[in-house]
Amino acid sequence: MMQNIPFLRGGEKIWFETPEVSFSGNAFLPVTAIVPVRQHAGSDARPLIRAGDRVREGQLIARSQDQASSNIHAPIPGILHSWKETSLPDGTLGLAAVIHLSGSFDILGRKEEHYPWQSSPVSEIFRLLEDRGAVNTVYGGAPLVPQMRALKQEPTRALILRAFDEDPTTMLDTLLWNSFQDHVLIGAAIIAKALEAKTTCILHHDKQWTVASPTSLEQLFPVSDVIPVKAAKKYPGGNIHRIFNILDSLKESIPSNRIVIDPSTALSVYDIIVKNQPIVQQRILVTGPAVQRTSFFTTRIGTTIGDVIEECGGFKSEPGRIIINGLLSGISIHDLDTPITKSVKSVHLLDHDASPDQKTKECIHCGLCLRVCPANLDPMKLAAGIRKNNESRELIESCERCQHCGCCAMVCPSRIPLHHIIREASFMVKESAE
Repeated sequence: MMQNIPFLRGGEKIWFETPEVSFSGNAFLPVTAIVPVRQHAGSDARPLIRAGDRVREGQLIARSQDQASSNIHAPIPGILHSWKETSLPDGTLGLAAVIHLSGSFDILGRKEEHYPWQSSPVSEIFRLLEDRGAVNTVYGGAPLVPQMRALKQEPTRALILRAFDEDPTTMLDTLLWNSFQDHVLIGAAIIAKALEAKTTCILHHDKQWTVASPTSLEQLFPVSDVIPVKAAKKYPGGNIHRIFNILDSLKESIPSNRIVIDPSTALSVYDIIVKNQPIVQQRILVTGPAVQRTSFFTTRIGTTIGDVIEECGGFKSEPGRIIINGLLSGISIHDLDTPITKSVKSVHLLDHDASPDQKTKECIHCGLCLRVCPANLDPMKLAAGIRKNNESRELIESCERCQHCGCCAMVCPSRIPLHHIIREASFMVKESAE
């Protein structure tokens, strides 16, 4: 089914296909798992094992070194064959453990635990989330616990659950919300409990949302006021800037000290606290005209993109492009050995008709990028300054204001990769500031 999403500014629309797909369970286990020590926005975790060591399913194999790194666990039992540099889903290179499957499982096939989280001390929730490598995919997969600890220092706190995708073409968070709403709400309730959040705001796209959980909102959030808010289906509508603008326009007073989570993050918290499992698997969507079968399933961290595609029946046609985490703001990858990490949500396989080779031309000064930019920037002027190595304060501030939504690149008739030029410059500005 084709769906259109209007841009927040400029009157432009994007059209994309939303496949009808239901959750199909667990994918086949990978014979070899490639497990990066950096699966998040931040720094590497420190490896704890050596080549030749035997590892158990769920064993800690790399330990967090600072607030910008998270613990990494073995997704499968087996032998650590080697450490090697591998392509990562964010387009960079990183160190990864290569584990060959062998031996018995400690998690898979066992009866699932159902831990009574309501009676769990807050300190225990924090400890488990940190030990088991919880990340927040709203913030690029950054470690969740440092964000929660920083927020806990504030006098009043709010938890924001965005029940839809930041990039609507990713579709995973919407699928998770529709398929596992009760578990998503429990995961959010666990975070609200740990934060002692005064308010929990649920942003959704449903026409008339009613809780699908067998447990009422009052029982799930006993000390938090729950405020459902219907957000308009416009792009960008799910990034932090837009969410805070929506909250600040409400009649209800929402504490200004906030943390935003999504269904993917909430479900990982549910797995950690209720199921008593480290993060060793990821729910993903694989779709696009170049794949045989659109699939929505759970796969092990470290499974390669190539193995994921085989799980979906292989290629239907020669792929023109493989894109991670959405068509609007995602990353194009070229290595089928790129592994699934904690922050991967979707894999789009486009054929050559959907992604034809297009040459970049000179700017024709049409002003479309300026008209659609939600941050009121002039993307072409900004990109020109970046290309000239301009380091003015105005350019740096503009890079910091960019929301990395990709609207400018989507509408550019000259096919100038404005979004990528500005994003790379923003990363460089951030690194130099640190």
